[in-house]
Amino acid sequence: MAVAGQLVGDRRCIKASKDAVISLIPGGDSVSLTSVSIVSVVPEMMIKSAERGVYFCLAGGDGDAPRRATLPLLGKFGAIDNVIFLATRETPIGTYLLGVPVDTLLSWTPPAATQLIEEDKFFWSGKMPHVDLQELTEVENTATHPHLVATVDKFISHCPTFKNAGIRNIAQLRARADIGYVKTITKAVTMGEQLDRKAAQVKAKTAKDKKESAGGGADAKDKWTALKTVLLESHRGNFDAKTRVPERTCESQRS
Repeated sequence: MAVAGQLVGDRRCIKASKDAVISLIPGGDSVSLTSVSIVSVVPEMMIKSAERGVYFCLAGGDGDAPRRATLPLLGKFGAIDNVIFLATRETPIGTYLLGVPVDTLLSWTPPAATQLIEEDKFFWSGKMPHVDLQELTEVENTATHPHLVATVDKFISHCPTFKNAGIRNIAQLRARADIGYVKTITKAVTMGEQLDRKAAQVKAKTAKDKKESAGGGADAKDKWTALKTVLLESHRGNFDAKTRVPERTCESQRS
C-alpha cells in the first residue's frame, strides 16, 4: 500500500484499480468500471499485453513501481476547493476521480436514515491527470473539522452507488478494496444483473406484460454471465498470484 502523498507527481498518472471494482457498465466492446481503489503508475513504463485491457508496468526502480491506495483520499488542489475522493471510474475515454468538495460536505445536512441522496448534485468528477491536483492525502479529523471522518461515513451511507454495492461506511469501503479481483468482479456482476432484473420488472409492470419481465430477466442473466466469463478469463495468467513476477513487473490497472 502506497503512502498517500506519493501518488501524485513524478510523471505519475492515476488509474482505477481493477481489484476493487464495485460496479460495471458494459457498453458494446468496452466496459466502464467504478472502483474504490487507485493505482499510481508511470505511463512510460507500461507495456501492453496480448490480453485486451491488460498492461504490465516495468519497474526500473522504486520510483517507477506502481503505487496502490484505497479511497477515500483528500485531494488537495491549488486553485479550486479540496475534494474528498470516494471512488474512481475507468472509462474508454479516461480515468475520473469522483468525490465531494470539502466545503459542500461540511455544509451538507443528512436526510432521514434510509433516504438516498441525488449524487449528481454533490459529486465532483475530475479527469486524470488533473493539472491542478497537487496531492492526495489521508482523510483525517482536524482541529477545525473534528468530525470530518464521521461526516464522510454518514455521506457514504446515503449514496446509491455505495448502497448498491453493500457499502455503508469507510470501513466497509476499505474492506471491499481488499477482497481480491475474482471476488470483487463476482460481486459487481451479481449487482449489475440484479439491477437489470429490477429494471425489467419495472418496465413489465408499466407495460402490464409478465412475459416482458421474464424475457428481460433472461437477457440480464445471459448478458452478465457472458461478461463475468470474459473478465475472469482475462484474470487467469495475468492476475493470478501464482504466475505474476513480484520483483520486476506487476500489473497496472488500466482498462
